[in-house]
Amino acid sequence: MPALSRRDEAAASTRAALVDVALTHFARSGYHGASIESIVRDARVTRGALYHYFEDKKALFEEVVRRMQADMARRIRDAARRESGPWRRLSAGISACLDASRDPAYRRIVIEDGVSVLGWRRWRAIDDEYMLGDLKAALSAVIAAGGMERQPVDLLARVLSGAVTEAAMAISGSDGSGAARQATGLILDLLDSLRRPRPPTRRASRRR
Repeated sequence: MPALSRRDEAAASTRAALVDVALTHFARSGYHGASIESIVRDARVTRGALYHYFEDKKALFEEVVRRMQADMARRIRDAARRESGPWRRLSAGISACLDASRDPAYRRIVIEDGVSVLGWRRWRAIDDEYMLGDLKAALSAVIAAGGMERQPVDLLARVLSGAVTEAAMAISGSDGSGAARQATGLILDLLDSLRRPRPPTRRASRRR
């Protein structure tokens, strides 16, 4: 990629600073409690600069949601990479997602305010953009390895994504990790019902 000019670097830096500050304000005060004036003041830019990069407060909020979803996707991938085998990687990713949903900033911005501010369709599209592709790949890997009966992966990924989203919303207000572990267990139990049964061992076959 060509190197950025100083002007482009400055623009990228200003834009990133606005998102950083906005994230802090939206997490602390919520979307409706955070003001444009306080954001531009703490970011040390003018109101005109903010509107140069973002159409309005809602557009800035959407960029914050995108930042947080991108970070969440990285956390899920990191958790999955630490495991061996498709099923363990899928399980680790689901667990990481639900555990991270207890983070106060993520809970308030993405889960609590995200749907009401952006609308369900837009929120769902952003979630799909950052999460759905990896989920499909993880499920495909499980099926390819023989760990699950063949399923329509697109449909299965959307059903599972919806279950994870609902579980995240249900546990977002909980304290501690118990609810996250319980939700992960329930979702994995549902998936386990689709797993291909293992053939009986020779010893077990002889006993029959």
